[in-house]
Amino acid sequence: MTNGPYDGVLYEHRMPCEQEKEKIRREHSRMVLTAKTVILIGWVLVPFAYLLLQQFVTVVGWIAFSLGVLQLCVVTIKHFGNPDKWIPGHKAKMEKQRKAAHYIYHCERNPEGFARLRAENFERAEREGK
Repeated sequence: MTNGPYDGVLYEHRMPCEQEKEKIRREHSRMVLTAKTVILIGWVLVPFAYLLLQQFVTVVGWIAFSLGVLQLCVVTIKHFGNPDKWIPGHKAKMEKQRKAAHYIYHCERNPEGFARLRAENFERAEREGK
């Protein structure tokens, strides 16, 4: 089929053969795939990567903040020294716990001696009238 002259050029229209149709399909498929790839990368992957990076930076920031607070606590404890110096009654409480643990240790090692000691204490309490 021949169309009339257009700007002095004679155009001829014909139906493409199967090989040309396949070539046109492949070219069209390649263009569609390229468009889909551009959309996937530009509109999905880049924003997703940006959000992941932003969250990563936030997490790293919180970790750095936590380490800073921990370091501040360590430096404060080093500055103020032993808790015995700045917590009232800490030393007496720790000494009492140490003695109790020591007594319990020896009572468990010698239960007969502990029974005699307990009996002597009861006798002494009766004599003193308590």
